[in-house]
Amino acid sequence: MKAVLDCIPCMVTQAVNTAKIATDDPRKRKEIVDEVLGYLKGIHLEGSPAELSTPIYRIVERIVGDE
Repeated sequence: MKAVLDCIPCMVTQAVNTAKIATDDPRKRKEIVDEVLGYLKGIHLEGSPAELSTPIYRIVERIVGDE
Protein backbone atom coordinates (compact mmCIF):
# COMPACT_ATOMS: atom_id res chain seq x y z
CA MET A 1 0.00 0.00 0.00
CA LYS A 2 1.33 3.41 -0.94
CA ALA A 3 0.96 6.41 1.33
CA VAL A 4 -1.59 9.05 0.42
CA LEU A 5 -1.91 12.72 1.29
CA ASP A 6 -4.11 11.86 4.28
CA CYS A 7 -1.16 9.99 5.84
CA ILE A 8 0.75 13.22 6.47
CA PRO A 9 -1.40 14.56 9.35
CA CYS A 10 -1.23 11.12 10.95
CA MET A 11 2.56 11.17 10.75
CA VAL A 12 2.62 14.59 12.42
CA THR A 13 0.41 13.25 15.21
CA GLN A 14 2.70 10.25 15.48
CA ALA A 15 5.69 12.55 15.88
CA VAL A 16 4.00 14.66 18.56
CA ASN A 17 2.86 11.62 20.54
CA THR A 18 6.25 9.94 20.29
CA ALA A 19 8.00 13.14 21.38
CA LYS A 20 5.74 13.32 24.45
CA ILE A 21 6.61 9.76 25.39
CA ALA A 22 10.33 10.12 24.66
CA THR A 23 11.09 13.30 26.61
CA ASP A 24 9.67 15.78 29.09
CA ASP A 25 11.81 18.58 27.66
CA PRO A 26 9.53 20.96 25.71
CA ARG A 27 12.47 22.28 23.66
CA LYS A 28 13.38 18.80 22.47
CA ARG A 29 9.74 18.07 21.70
CA LYS A 30 9.54 21.20 19.55
CA GLU A 31 12.83 20.34 17.85
CA ILE A 32 11.47 16.88 17.00
CA VAL A 33 8.28 18.30 15.51
CA ASP A 34 10.20 20.96 13.56
CA GLU A 35 12.52 18.36 12.04
CA VAL A 36 9.69 15.99 11.24
CA LEU A 37 7.78 18.77 9.49
CA GLY A 38 10.89 19.51 7.43
CA TYR A 39 11.22 15.82 6.57
CA LEU A 40 7.55 15.55 5.60
CA LYS A 41 7.80 18.62 3.40
CA GLY A 42 10.14 16.73 1.09
CA ILE A 43 8.64 13.26 1.02
CA HIS A 44 7.20 11.60 -2.03
CA LEU A 45 4.16 9.46 -1.37
CA GLU A 46 5.59 6.49 -3.21
CA GLY A 47 6.50 4.38 -0.19
CA SER A 48 4.27 2.70 2.32
CA PRO A 49 3.19 4.61 5.44
CA ALA A 50 5.47 2.37 7.51
CA GLU A 51 8.47 3.11 5.28
CA LEU A 52 7.81 6.83 5.40
CA SER A 53 7.31 6.81 9.19
CA THR A 54 10.61 5.09 10.01
CA PRO A 55 12.69 8.28 9.65
CA ILE A 56 10.38 9.99 12.16
CA TYR A 57 11.47 7.55 14.85
CA ARG A 58 15.10 8.01 13.85
CA ILE A 59 14.70 11.78 14.29
CA VAL A 60 13.25 11.23 17.77
CA GLU A 61 16.06 8.83 18.68
CA ARG A 62 18.75 11.22 17.47
CA ILE A 63 17.35 14.22 19.33
CA VAL A 64 16.46 12.45 22.57
CA GLY A 65 19.47 10.16 22.64
CA ASP A 66 19.64 7.86 25.63
CA GLU A 67 17.30 9.94 27.77
